[in-house]
Amino acid sequence: PSRAAFSGPRHVSRRSLFLSGLLPLLPVFVSPAGASPSVSEKYDGYASTYDTLDDGQIARTLGLADQRRATISLARGKTLEVGVGTGINLQFYVPERLQSLYAIDLSPGMLAQARQKRVGGGAGTATIPASFEVANVEEMPFEDATFDTVVDTFSMCVYTDPQRAISEMARVLKPGGTLLLLEHSKSKSNRLLGAYQDLTAGPAAALGGKGCVYNQDVDGLISRVGRGVLQVVDRAEFLGGLIVAYVIR
Repeated sequence: PSRAAFSGPRHVSRRSLFLSGLLPLLPVFVSPAGASPSVSEKYDGYASTYDTLDDGQIARTLGLADQRRATISLARGKTLEVGVGTGINLQFYVPERLQSLYAIDLSPGMLAQARQKRVGGGAGTATIPASFEVANVEEMPFEDATFDTVVDTFSMCVYTDPQRAISEMARVLKPGGTLLLLEHSKSKSNRLLGAYQDLTAGPAAALGGKGCVYNQDVDGLISRVGRGVLQVVDRAEFLGGLIVAYVIR
């Protein structure tokens, strides 16, 4: 796919930059699939009100719903979503393009919310088999080369070992399959913004970001999986490089 695969606003207004600076202080855009059990228990407590925050006005103003839709709509075949949380992304899948959907998360409470949602948000007539399982993305209970598509959105920042997590995603992906990522990342296009992230990432993760380290080098995580294992075929930055979307094969 070309960059046209990703839609939605890329222009960064002053208001958007201000709001994006609040990202690490909000319990939004984060899912606990690779977190410790204690964090999983905390997310059980957030589950009933999580959608109000994660799909609320700030997220919509920043265009994150548009970016979720653009990313998720590319999923095809037998698909795995890691860190599914309460299932915010389920509405954006195109049922006619899926064979089946597997969704994992560490939080039973979050998964209980996800099970109440329909794949595709009720659009279309296709019925997609969906499975929801409590599992850790850093040690997934799937055989090698199982899935045509693997999806992760806004979860890499909270994994205990993000390198292991992305390596596991690569392991369960079929040859020729697609890994779709939409992640927080350290801005490379705006040095001042990147420096601000470095200064605030630790305190923000500890104080209000639910453990989300929002200045990760996602490009580096991808490249370190192994030479030639994952190839980025499309990459798009949003909000001054704070959010990056990838299509990887």
